[in-house]
Order: sequence, then C-alpha cells, then structure tokens
Amino acid sequence: MDLTDLHIFRSVVQAGGVTRAAEKLNRVQSNVTTRVRQLESDLGVELFVREGKKLHLSSEGKLLLDYADRLLDLAEEAREAVHDAEPRGLLRLGTGESTAAMRLPVPMNDYLGRYPDVTLELRTGNTRELGAAVRHAPIKSPRDARPQTVLAFESGCSYRQRLEDWFAHHGEMPDRIVEITSYHAMLGCVVAGMGISLMPRNVLTTFPDAKLLSVHSLPPALAHAPTCLIRRKGTLAPKVSALIEVLLAHTDTGKKRRAARSNGRGARSLG
Repeated sequence: MDLTDLHIFRSVVQAGGVTRAAEKLNRVQSNVTTRVRQLESDLGVELFVREGKKLHLSSEGKLLLDYADRLLDLAEEAREAVHDAEPRGLLRLGTGESTAAMRLPVPMNDYLGRYPDVTLELRTGNTRELGAAVRHAPIKSPRDARPQTVLAFESGCSYRQRLEDWFAHHGEMPDRIVEITSYHAMLGCVVAGMGISLMPRNVLTTFPDAKLLSVHSLPPALAHAPTCLIRRKGTLAPKVSALIEVLLAHTDTGKKRRAARSNGRGARSLG
C-alpha cells in the first residue's frame, strides 16, 4: 500500500468523485482512476460501488478510509516532527502520582494554553518503569519488539522477509505490518513513534535526524545480507563479466575501508 494511493483514494471520497478529485490533486482523471484501480487490485477488494459515473464507498472502502485517515495524518505528523520547530502533536508525559496531583496541574495548564496544538497524554507510574519507557529498552528478541507496528516495504522485499523470518524463528509475529514505499518515510514514521523497521545501517547516514532514533542490531546470523547478481544460466557475455569484475573490486575496496575504520576509532554506536 502506497501513501500516495491512500491520499488519492481519500481525495476521491472527500471530493465525491474522480473528476473533482483530479482537479483538486492537479492530475488527469485517467491517472486518478488508474491509481484507485491499482489500490483495489493490490488489496483484492472493491473500494467503491459504481453506479454509472457515481461512486459510493463499499463496506471495505469505509474500513480502509478509517486506516487511510490515521496513516496519512500520522505521516503528516512525522513530517512536521522532522521539519517544524513549533510545538504540536502528541506529548506523552510520565510522572509519579503525587507529582501529577500536586505539582503538575498549574504548569501543564499554562503549557497547554501557550501551545494549543499540543495534545497531552499523561501516564502515572513508578520511577523505574517510567525511566525504562523513556530509555527504549534494547531489542534483543522479537518479544522485545512487540506490540510494535512493523514498517516495511511490500511483500517480496528481502529485508521484510528477513524480519518476518526473525519473528517466526522465535514463534512470534508482529501485531501489524504497515507497508511504506521509501526508507525516509519509514524513518520519519519511526521518529513519530509509529513503529519499528529493519534497514541497512548505512541508510541512516542519509537521514538528517538519525540522532532521534534508537538503533538495535540483529543477531549475527541475520545481521549480514549478501547482495546477489542474478543472470541467465549459461550466458556470460563480456559486458557481464566486466560488470562482475567491477562489482567485486568495489566489494573488496569496501571491505578494506570497513576494516580500516574498525581498526581506528571504531564505529559509532547508537541507541
């Protein structure tokens, strides 16, 4: 499921039809129709009941609309969390019973008065459990990752399969998998607290707010994913041989660079 497809689907519902939605989205009508049809094909259900040129939400469409609203709103919150310095969104605050009763009411009333776009979620508990919730306990097994939502590419992605295998090996399964189409969207959603994800560590070097993430390594047996070159059996044209030669040379160079870094200051450890 693509967030853009969900946005188009919701726009069609809100506009009351494809034509108006296309105008609002600044897209041609055929493109909007195609994207809605593709979404229906991916899900294997009809989202609209079609009566001539009129569209009515099916029962499956009504169900998806609720999820689309939540996913799109959360994605927008993630973008704001990364780029917007103005206080807004959900603030989760944990405190002891006495502090909540005696010391917080007046300053929290002042805070919410100054920043009306912030929604406060107050939780009371003992110091140990509240401190553990802030520190993000290390994820050493699938049980530590539950009941988190997993953010992943569509089925067929090798990283998603590796993560599902990790869960299955321990007799666990993620409570929910949300499909997202780009690494940066995944990372933005992770920062917003939507769930957890699995990706190559070097992807984090391209993300400007990596310091906001807690990073956990997989067990050694799953931590290394070889990249394979697939070619037709029995054919090895000179251009393919040359490609293999260049790829292997760069692989050796990469190994030497990593070895040099590990012998120097060492890799940076996050989370």
